[in-house]
Amino acid sequence: MLNTEVFKGSFSDLFVSSLSESLESGISAELQGGNFWDGAASGAMGAAIGSGIRGLGNPAWQHLKETIDDSTSETGAALMVAIGEGLDGQVNDNKFGHATNMSLLQRALGPLAAPLLTLIGVGYEAFHTFFPGHTQDNYVDFYHTLNPTRRGPFFALFDGQHPVNWLWDTPGDLLGNALGQISGLIFSPGIAAQVNRAAFLIPGPNYAGKPESAWTKVASPGAAWPW
Repeated sequence: MLNTEVFKGSFSDLFVSSLSESLESGISAELQGGNFWDGAASGAMGAAIGSGIRGLGNPAWQHLKETIDDSTSETGAALMVAIGEGLDGQVNDNKFGHATNMSLLQRALGPLAAPLLTLIGVGYEAFHTFFPGHTQDNYVDFYHTLNPTRRGPFFALFDGQHPVNWLWDTPGDLLGNALGQISGLIFSPGIAAQVNRAAFLIPGPNYAGKPESAWTKVASPGAAWPW
């Protein structure tokens, strides 16, 4: 049920090394006439940094492009499974996709990546305030998103959506990201896949079964029971 790889690996390494280093540094500081707690804090911080550096030896970090490509492919497969069960991800503008992709990345990259993935999620939403994402006809690489087709009436601002839709869609996307990070850190893959389905309960603009032109109009809220 739990993500034992994380608990037995990164977390245990962090806990054991931090505890031992803090005790050793605290005692050393006390023997040298310093403060035990100051020494313990410095030791724990050094151990945490060392544990993080060791975490970079994870193959997922060494082959980062492949890791991202794999998570994207697996997310697409999960969305297709959901569609086969009558769950259209666009019912709340892909909150399930956000949760699933972030969960896969968090599990692969480990706890060290948690703050970085959070920042990337926020940065992604900020970037698409000014550049369209999946509102374009086809997915494109990062370079081509810098020269998008800017159709009216919003000319690619707000991810090509109506500003009202974007305003309440974005917090939901971030909530989906957070759900995915938690599931990726804590749960086994099978349980995490079910936890990620809770993202269908997050309200978002309902674009299910609608043409792309619907993005430029105020959308009704959508969500779905996923189990």
